[in-house]
Amino acid sequence: MGRSDDSMKVIEQALIDNDSQNPAVYSQAAWLDFNSHVSEISLDSRLPADSAVQVRELCNTALSIEPLNMLASETLAWTEALSPTIRQSNLNTLEELCRRMDGNGQTDELIAALAIARWRSAQDESAITACNPLLASPYASESMRNLAEELIAIVDANSQNAELTQAN
Repeated sequence: MGRSDDSMKVIEQALIDNDSQNPAVYSQAAWLDFNSHVSEISLDSRLPADSAVQVRELCNTALSIEPLNMLASETLAWTEALSPTIRQSNLNTLEELCRRMDGNGQTDELIAALAIARWRSAQDESAITACNPLLASPYASESMRNLAEELIAIVDANSQNAELTQAN
């Protein structure tokens, strides 16, 4: 018999309130909060600002206990990429997560989140550069490859439209 997300939230909150030193408590709570607002990752997904603050705090707590916690790293990466506004601090966090996790686990979600954040901050060439390893890697998940392909297609279409506008 499984527990519902609501009962898990109650248990996790009790553990958080008692300053648990288990990073899974914080990373799971962050993921549940994130997932309650963003059920599917897409180029159009956005995490509300108030939730982004809470999820970020939970992820950072998990990562302060266990710096290589994959769930906290991925949840934080998507939080940064899908925040309402992309700032340099979001990009810095994403780049740090990619560096930290490189060689320590599968990084396709971290790289995809970085690509989306760069694209959202009008760094199209840098976004495509981040997408290329996702397309080339046999280890990247199909969903992350699909996101990369979609992002590149949008950048290409926008570039072609800009060229047509300039020609006229």
